[in-house]
Amino acid sequence: MLKVGYTKMRITKKQLRKLIREAIEPMTQSYVLNALNAPVSFGPNKGLPRTELVMQKVKALRFNEAASIVMDALEIDDPPMGADDELAKILSHQKSIDQIALAAADWGTKHFRMNEAIDSDARKVAAELLRDINQGVATAEMGDAPDELYISTGRESVLVKVIRRGMM
Repeated sequence: MLKVGYTKMRITKKQLRKLIREAIEPMTQSYVLNALNAPVSFGPNKGLPRTELVMQKVKALRFNEAASIVMDALEIDDPPMGADDELAKILSHQKSIDQIALAAADWGTKHFRMNEAIDSDARKVAAELLRDINQGVATAEMGDAPDELYISTGRESVLVKVIRRGMM
């Protein structure tokens, strides 16, 4: 296990590999559908699948609320400026949950996964990190923000924004 900073938090090599892999790979329609099929865990809609709630909001032309439900399902709480409005606009053109999932996957990949412009450098860094993690020479500690993880291998250090907090 990698010890994380001076806190009591621990992260396994497997969890760290998964975080890096998720940052590299594009979101897929099935990934979004799985997230939307999960029931709401709190509030007045507790127990209802998010797919139902999203479709209700889209049919009621409440696209910003539908976008909020999609972002909650994907555990996105800090989208780039304007990205939430962009998702709402995209959802306004979708008629089925499959279309919504596909559109949300494209939107999520654009804003939260590696894009083509930085792809080769980022993939190289990620591959080196994974190799060093496998060799047991990587360390990790908390970043300045609660959703940041600072990973160091001795040769290279990177700051990772953790989008899926439920993994640890």
